Amino acid sequence: MIRIGLLGASRIADKAIFQVLPLLNGFTVQAVAASNKAKAQAYADIYPINHVAENYQALVARDDIDVIYNALPPSEHAHWTIQALQHGKHVLCEKPFAMDATEAGDMVQAAE
Repeated sequence: MIRIGLLGASRIADKAIFQVLPLLNGFTVQAVAASNKAKAQAYADIYPINHVAENYQALVARDDIDVIYNALPPSEHAHWTIQALQHGKHVLCEKPFAMDATEAGDMVQAAE
């Protein structure tokens, strides 16, 4: 089972994750984190999500997450993608991937 962690209680995750998951085997949304725990909980009450993380850092540090789906605002993509990579997670990042070439390079370097 591949366990997904959602960074952000985003509308795009409905199309990118929740509409696709029923078509796939072996994936589950393990946890979500939002700008605050109450927002994450409200999101988890709508979608099939197993856990609510206290904050973004707590989500990327979870041992029961294999892949992070980063749907935060673009200005947060580099920071949280790098954090997730440093915790050994695979990352799917929404577009735009980075704010500039320097951020993109930093993200690629962290992945390598």
